Amino acid sequence: MQIKELVASLEQTDSFADFAKRHPEHYLVHIFSSASEQASPPELGYYSKETDQITVFHTNPVQELPPEPVFKETGVLKALDLDTVQIGVEDAVEKAKAYTLEGYPNQIITKTISILQQKDVPVWNMTVITAAFSMINIRIDATNGKMLGRTMTSIMSLIRE
Repeated sequence: MQIKELVASLEQTDSFADFAKRHPEHYLVHIFSSASEQASPPELGYYSKETDQITVFHTNPVQELPPEPVFKETGVLKALDLDTVQIGVEDAVEKAKAYTLEGYPNQIITKTISILQQKDVPVWNMTVITAAFSMINIRIDATNGKMLGRTMTSIMSLIRE
């Protein structure tokens, strides 16, 4: 399903309509997706700068989760500009695989986590998990598919003693 259709499908549900009536100040800030054997349906996040909280919706079945504080450095989150998004989630996952193999040819991809969010432009923030317990973060411009950055860290380095 394309990004705009996914958002429209959610926003046409009775559940979302009820949410929008109760919280008209919320706006779309991210789309989260996971690509693996146990992939789950995409989740959409709606943000309120008044409360500085985000409400996430599962898309299949549609379910509103309780609002949560936002994980960010400072400021308010930008609304996701869907009109400029040209790269869908499937294309972003394929590009992340290609960029992973280009920079780290010996890595075996086991899972890809995708988050579409607004920066100066819409950006796919891709986290590629590998069989060697590495995380490769790749940022892809969602307007043209170009790689904006790529880093690799060991998952083991995240474990605190």
